[in-house]
Amino acid sequence: ELVRMCATEMQHNSAMAADQIERIESDKQLVRSFLKERQAEGEIRSDVDLDTPTSLLMGCAYSMFLLHGSADEVVWDQLVKQLVSKGVDVVMYGIYSQRTV
Repeated sequence: ELVRMCATEMQHNSAMAADQIERIESDKQLVRSFLKERQAEGEIRSDVDLDTPTSLLMGCAYSMFLLHGSADEVVWDQLVKQLVSKGVDVVMYGIYSQRTV
């Protein structure tokens, strides 16, 4: 509920928007650092610009809070598990059936 409230309020309150964007950027850097470590270990292609998968993963997480943040705990847990197992798979491996890379 807090994420939805902040997302709405950010449209009208520039100070809150700046604070929330700073928090989001900080979280993005954590995700990007994690992916960079995975890239250094050879788990992610060296030619991948990590900003794109970072933004995709952050957008998925943010959307989960906006769309399903008020779901009961059982439903929330199922949705998060599905996002983690299926969403991360799509980001990591794509949707194209004829992988050329």
